[in-house]
Amino acid sequence: MSSTRERKLSSKVLIQFTGLKFLTPMLTIHCAACKKKLWRYEKFGPGEILRCHKDRIIRMYNSKMHEHKIQCPCGKDIGIDKGSYYKMIAKAFTYKGTKRNERR
Repeated sequence: MSSTRERKLSSKVLIQFTGLKFLTPMLTIHCAACKKKLWRYEKFGPGEILRCHKDRIIRMYNSKMHEHKIQCPCGKDIGIDKGSYYKMIAKAFTYKGTKRNERR
């Protein structure tokens, strides 16, 4: 029997674990002003979050579109819609979770 097992948590989220060490490649994006959850995002590679690609957003919680901007329900602008991704405003959000350091 292999020591690495996979458990499917939902249709898109897959968590792999070896023994007791969990690898969770998910970030939860929060509004910096009111701390509400905005979305869950799968981040690949090291570095800052400059863009959030729409196909990597796993679940949307609280966010709304206003013209070409994505906003928190409190009214703070979080990012700018650029088609296939959101260009993030650096001081407008925080995140919790871990990043995957390898690329797909």
